[in-house]
Amino acid sequence: PIDTPPHLNTLDTWSPTSQVEPLAAITHSPAVRVRWSGSDDGAGVASYDLWVAVDGGAFAPWLAGASGTTALYPGAYGHQYAFYSIARDHTGRLEAAPAQADATTFVTPLPADANCDGALTAADLPAMLRDIEAGAPSGCPSDADEDGDVDIGDLETLFGWLFWAEMDGDGRR
Repeated sequence: PIDTPPHLNTLDTWSPTSQVEPLAAITHSPAVRVRWSGSDDGAGVASYDLWVAVDGGAFAPWLAGASGTTALYPGAYGHQYAFYSIARDHTGRLEAAPAQADATTFVTPLPADANCDGALTAADLPAMLRDIEAGAPSGCPSDADEDGDVDIGDLETLFGWLFWAEMDGDGRR
């Protein structure tokens, strides 16, 4: 007789699972960091498809065949984004689409983020001064004291935030 090793076949009868990690309800940066994870007890997860809905609209594909588990979504101020993921295992089996989003966030600028960079820094001062001279915001929020007017009170509020941020040592509010 010929000595041969045993040969085993494993059937993968389970679909993979995945989920997008929760996001903050409100974010101040239009670049939304999205993280997801998944598992598969059979062949293992091969890739993920990520879907996004904007402002409650229909979901549309964002990333297809992603092998990583994090990416930046290029959002915009004033919009809500909802995300879900679908995992694919190494046999090609797909997870079913969920009934609702795994994670949702709304992108809004910080009050006084006069240059719309997602942070309160000294770089906001020139933009705020331009807005005060014009008497209206230029598209980014300059109403730091949230009184409905763009005026010197907003500049004083921004100076206060910047002063206390420096006292904390991180240079940010």
